[in-house]
Amino acid sequence: VVNSAYAGGGMMFSPEAEVDDGLLDVVTACDLNRAQVLRELTRIHSGGHLANPRVSVRRGRRVRIENLSPADALGIEADGAVRGHTPVALQTLPGALRVIC
Repeated sequence: VVNSAYAGGGMMFSPEAEVDDGLLDVVTACDLNRAQVLRELTRIHSGGHLANPRVSVRRGRRVRIENLSPADALGIEADGAVRGHTPVALQTLPGALRVIC
């Protein structure tokens, strides 16, 4: 889940994401084996991973990520640190951050 085109040291998870559109971009990759995951990770800095039909982007103002069982819980990271675990609900707060240039 990202709110801008770039995250994590220049990785372009969702090239069309915009910080001021009020939407969260959810990037998913389904049914990839380890070799395919590694390949897509090498392409993520250019946004090339999105050419794979198994990688998709969905957008929304609210996002809920759940796991099938407690044993499947995923770590939720922000700025490189684990901040919690799934399930998690996220939403945008338009106008909550004032940016001065």
